Amino acid sequence: MIDPIDLFNECLEHPEPFFSKEYFNNDPLISKNYPLLRANKEILKLLKEVKDSNTGKEDILKKIDKILINTEGINSIPFVNYFLTRDMTYSVYIDGKIDQRLEFLDSIIDYYFKSGRYKLVEESGILLSVQSNEDTLSHKKTDKFSKIKLKSILTSMQYSNIKLLKNLEKKVFWDFDKSVPMQDLKKHFKLHHYDKWKLQGSKRNKKADYCILNKDILFICECKHQKEGGGGQSQAWGQILDIVDCEKLGCSSDHEKENYIGFLDGFHFNSLINDSERKNTIIAALGKNKSKNYFVNTWGLEKLLK
Repeated sequence: MIDPIDLFNECLEHPEPFFSKEYFNNDPLISKNYPLLRANKEILKLLKEVKDSNTGKEDILKKIDKILINTEGINSIPFVNYFLTRDMTYSVYIDGKIDQRLEFLDSIIDYYFKSGRYKLVEESGILLSVQSNEDTLSHKKTDKFSKIKLKSILTSMQYSNIKLLKNLEKKVFWDFDKSVPMQDLKKHFKLHHYDKWKLQGSKRNKKADYCILNKDILFICECKHQKEGGGGQSQAWGQILDIVDCEKLGCSSDHEKENYIGFLDGFHFNSLINDSERKNTIIAALGKNKSKNYFVNTWGLEKLLK
């Protein structure tokens, strides 16, 4: 098997590309039947009813409130954006009691019309803004794309995706989000390291991404995609280091046929090249393991699994 520290250093010599086509989002344009557009249309109709009605106003306000509470992404429509001009955020609104929410709605609707905002939304629509918002948030979907990328690599290397474990002489893989024959695998492999990792940290019974069998060697892989620093992504490298660090898990590290892979792809992987502190942390964790666990980028993963 390849030495983990040597492979990690080679990964630093073969950095991640500026962009990867595997992460291109080709979702079609949203249609006029998109739930958020339908919800906005219904709210405009109900707002007009509130303005024109002398009776039954509370029932109409309750209908508006129900849509605001139950529609995913409703905080991006113009009417809810208007809340901010009244020192109200959507998160505070939904945490309020029903009578508080209705009182707030009643207090702003007249001003919403007088300001000209209702007419503006009615005439221009929100299709473009909703589509722009969907495109803006598409980067948040890239976490699943790291799994798509890994699956593509495995398929190109003739690994098969099967449900059951028939023998240990094939190249196969399983997706932890679907089904992994753990009981069968435990008959052949020591998985106490994985069992301990699942219980580590604040998230209990977490799952890795892929389980990969290369004849008699089992790889368990945790994937992360990191485009840039900051936000939740800033901890991606540390999160995948956890699965390869036997000492941190209190694992005996005596699993010769069970290897754990931390797969970090994305352009920001390259920041490790000039970050001595993080490089040394990773190398120290890899060096303390008796068994061979790996911290790799795309280039290193492909070399390891060939």
